[in-house]
Amino acid sequence: MAELLGLNDVIFDISITPNRADCLSVLGVAREAAALLGTSLKAPEISVKEDESTPAASVCAVEIWDPDKCPRYAARIIQAHRPAGWRGA
Repeated sequence: MAELLGLNDVIFDISITPNRADCLSVLGVAREAAALLGTSLKAPEISVKEDESTPAASVCAVEIWDPDKCPRYAARIIQAHRPAGWRGA
């Protein structure tokens, strides 16, 4: 049926083990595939609208005790989230 409809495509069936949480997203799988194939990954550009009225440093602080073991730490603060019921009520 797929051939008749012209839907000939490759399907990757991937099983992720618990120790590979980095592969639990499409981007994570793409990174792993690029590394295995020896190619470069062209990651999508992601833009986030920043709220300049509340600097992150006024809400929380991060201190890196050992920069050799943790060269970079990133965090995101999400505020003013009003959860709604499953119907949006």
